[in-house]
Amino acid sequence: MHPRDKVVRYHVHAKRRMRRRGITKEQVEATIRRPSAIQPAQRKGAKRFERKLSARKQMNVIAEEGSREFWIITAWK
Repeated sequence: MHPRDKVVRYHVHAKRRMRRRGITKEQVEATIRRPSAIQPAQRKGAKRFERKLSARKQMNVIAEEGSREFWIITAWK
C-alpha cells in the first residue's frame, strides 16, 4: 500500500504536543506522505520523518508505520 493511501492515527501524546506546538494535522500528514528524509527513531520500530519548511526550519514527525496505517507518536518544528 502506498503511503498516501494509509490511514493516519494519532496517539493522545501526539495530539497534546501538536496542540501546544501549533502544529496541524495537515502539516503532519504532508511530512509523512512527502518527506525530505526518513531516519530511524530512538523508539524501536518507529521512524523519524523530516520535511524542510524553509532554509532554517524543519518539520519532524515520529511515527510507526504499519501495512495499512501510520501511528503518529509526536511532532515538532
